Amino acid sequence: MLKFYCFVTGDLYSMVVEDTPKSKKKIALMANALLIPVLAWAINGFLLTKNVLGASMLVSLFTSFICAFIIFLIERIIVMSSTNSEMKRFRIILGVCVALLGALALDEVVFKKDIDHQVNLNKAKYAHEEAKKVGLEFDGTNEISARRQSLNQAKHDIGVSEQIAIAEMDGKGSGVKGVGVITRTKLDIVSNKTVAMKREQQFYDSLILEKDSIMTSAKERAMAEYQDGLMIRVKALFQLVFSDWGMGIAYLILTVLMFCIEFIVVLVKSKTSETNYDRRIKLIEKIGQRRMDILEGKDSPLNDSRYCLPHMLAARSDINTNHSVFK
Repeated sequence: MLKFYCFVTGDLYSMVVEDTPKSKKKIALMANALLIPVLAWAINGFLLTKNVLGASMLVSLFTSFICAFIIFLIERIIVMSSTNSEMKRFRIILGVCVALLGALALDEVVFKKDIDHQVNLNKAKYAHEEAKKVGLEFDGTNEISARRQSLNQAKHDIGVSEQIAIAEMDGKGSGVKGVGVITRTKLDIVSNKTVAMKREQQFYDSLILEKDSIMTSAKERAMAEYQDGLMIRVKALFQLVFSDWGMGIAYLILTVLMFCIEFIVVLVKSKTSETNYDRRIKLIEKIGQRRMDILEGKDSPLNDSRYCLPHMLAARSDINTNHSVFK
């Protein structure tokens, strides 16, 4: 198991296995802390893809693996990184981003039915607005408002003409009671206006039927075009969060939970005490740095030509040797 923990954290098993129990325990702690967000993202990725987005089982499993692998690499970077101030700030920023994304994924899974309801409301509203827009364009093209006013005016004129004809029949106009020539003339006027008004009414009704048909088609087209994508669902989620206190509190709790899960690695990395293995790694680095400093210094053997050119040593030895002239 220790070998697996060392693989997860990127430590050398051959060194850890020979170290103190506390060092081994810290490696196991770091590995377990790293695996928690990885497992959380694997589950979230699968449920989000399968239950929310409606993907197939194969696609959901592949997405789950990709999410878990990416988070594993990110968390492993955090575990293997140094502890300077710049790296700490980067770890915090990275943890915040991953936690927010994880909270969104978890909320999309937990509040699926609520989000579905809000998405349907948004879809209906969008379709209504699109149909209304088409209806307004139709009204402008066919002058529906002017035709409506003309019909109302025609009905009013017919009413006035009928009153005049009735008054003529009562003898209040020409003074002759009954249906005379003048009365028949006025009744003919009423009849002609009525025929013209009915003709206009029929044409107006046909335009209204055509408008209703066009608006219905536009509404159906808008409903079909309104895809239930991830960003649409995120928008619906925030509409629910900011419109209802209960939903907002639940969202906050889940977000805090994901923050805690994501920051486990950062907290374990920065808050656990230093072990013998950690001190050993630092010592190896110091020794290595010291050796490099020696090699780069003025007394470095690299500055001696004999070190760089071994054949020079043999030549110098041959020069310093006393040779007899008789040999």
